[in-house]
Amino acid sequence: PINLNDFNTKELNIIIIGDSHGGDLFNSLSLNRELFGDIKFHFIGDIFSEIHNNSLKNEKFLRQANIIILSYRWNETKLKQLTDNFDQIKGLNQKIFISSTTNEYKVPSKLYTLLDYEVLFKKKVFDYFGLKKLYFENRVINSKSNINKKLKKFAIEKNLTYLNKEDYMCDIIKKECDYVDKFGNKIFYDYGHYTEYGAKYFGKKIYEINWLKIN
Repeated sequence: PINLNDFNTKELNIIIIGDSHGGDLFNSLSLNRELFGDIKFHFIGDIFSEIHNNSLKNEKFLRQANIIILSYRWNETKLKQLTDNFDQIKGLNQKIFISSTTNEYKVPSKLYTLLDYEVLFKKKVFDYFGLKKLYFENRVINSKSNINKKLKKFAIEKNLTYLNKEDYMCDIIKKECDYVDKFGNKIFYDYGHYTEYGAKYFGKKIYEINWLKIN
């Protein structure tokens, strides 16, 4: 939950609402807070059930925030929750951004990433650029996935800012996706959740490409 002492209305406050993937986005931004100047990032988790039960805990802060970002591992159920509860959310704050579902990559099991499998089990020689292309080829969810197309359509219809996570995760032209940071640390620890190194790495890219579109 938001810490009242951390919320200063004299600053630009961005609240991220979501699940563990929203948490990844929050970590990416907060670990790079020095890059974003006076912007304060906050994360409050899922609010759909709270709205449904008329038990919204952080209504005051949601009303005062400069921007609200909805960031989930979207699926049809979550999309329905969004459409069903959108009027209530819009009633709290007019400045709403929606992020795409993050890229997900094919993994052999919950215990290993695609990188682990290629290097540890297939005993392949480490090929930095080859693996970037392998990650691109093994995207299970990406910006062209049906759920993200529906999200983008919804955002356009409602005149909301749509944030495509693949913009900072991959180079579509080169057909490559990142999987380690510049020091060789793993970016993901499973099919798509960020490690701390990954969050730090992606947050810097978010800043560099002005992904948040706030400047």
